[in-house]
Amino acid sequence: LGEGIQRMAHFTKTYVPQAPFNIQFSNPWEIVEGSTLLLTLNIEGKLLPESVELWSEGQNKKFRKTGPSSFVFRKEDVRESVTFWVKAAGFEFGPYEVRVIKRPQWEAIELYADYPDYTGEVDGPLAVSSGLSVPEGTMLSWKLRTKYADKLWLTKGINNSWSQPTEIGKNYQLFVKSPVELRFLLQGKLGAVSDTIATSIAVIPDLYPNLDVQSTADSFKIGT
Repeated sequence: LGEGIQRMAHFTKTYVPQAPFNIQFSNPWEIVEGSTLLLTLNIEGKLLPESVELWSEGQNKKFRKTGPSSFVFRKEDVRESVTFWVKAAGFEFGPYEVRVIKRPQWEAIELYADYPDYTGEVDGPLAVSSGLSVPEGTMLSWKLRTKYADKLWLTKGINNSWSQPTEIGKNYQLFVKSPVELRFLLQGKLGAVSDTIATSIAVIPDLYPNLDVQSTADSFKIGT
């Protein structure tokens, strides 16, 4: 049956005219929090609209035309996921969603020191700071609590030479033998990396007591 006859036969249904064109996006549907939302739209069909609008949260905003059948929409510093519809030549498409991936964050960092016996120091927590000074032979233990992080990385610096980052767990221990710099990094989805936590560790040498040993030759006399 033709379209007109079908409408008469099903007069209780609402018929929405089919658009004489199709729209296609060529942009990612996940972006990192705080980055730029860039929607790239291409239109195919016999009749092409002159303008395209984005509708989201009760507001209409126009795409910028970049060619006979191509349009882009740009929005800076996007913090939350965006659900939207596209309107063109009286036709509506959607809904679509661009998901915002949260950047990894530090929630809490705890540091505990287990001092060697020779120091007489009492084991216990240390304040997390950019610079530490501990006796040689101290065992330092970190508890790292994070949010939105998929991986934890650590890189070490010795004499201004930095190692390649290695993946670590949320509990990390270091036996301190020499000065070292540490940088803890967070990695989230899509490779997003947050600010690093850096700590420089100075070492108080283990000074053993110096023993001044003098030997004196015994003098004796053999009598008759």
